[in-house]
Amino acid sequence: MRTHIAARLVLTLSLAQTAFAAAPDACTLLAVGDVQAVLGNGFALVPWGAGVAASDYSVCTYQRGAGEVAGVMVLGGTSSAADTLKERARMLGSKATQVTGLGEGAFRVAKGSTVGVWFGRGVWQVNVEVKSSGTPAPDTVQKLAGIVFSRLR
Repeated sequence: MRTHIAARLVLTLSLAQTAFAAAPDACTLLAVGDVQAVLGNGFALVPWGAGVAASDYSVCTYQRGAGEVAGVMVLGGTSSAADTLKERARMLGSKATQVTGLGEGAFRVAKGSTVGVWFGRGVWQVNVEVKSSGTPAPDTVQKLAGIVFSRLR
């Protein structure tokens, strides 16, 4: 009986730890050096975008000049990221373009001068966005997303 109770307690504690795991640090997933390597020099961490985190989300933002911004947002959930991403894409309809190499359900969406790529792993959904004075090249945003995806665990 004691063994059974102890086993249940260990299982409960492990599940609780998994359910309340902190969101991955967005600034670690996409560092300023990564942004500069893909988009060019001059980007700096935006103070109000640094270290914004809670147990179920994390945000990091970089800016160059007045009009160029690159950012990453990590969101947690209780269901698989793939299922949630598929629902997001369904709601966006023709505005969402499926992308490959970033896991199940990944898609790109462009609106004006902003291009974002949504993808995920496990329960974590991620949005990498770039805003510029012109429309950012989708392949550069997808390259940043690939960096984040490779680090997301």
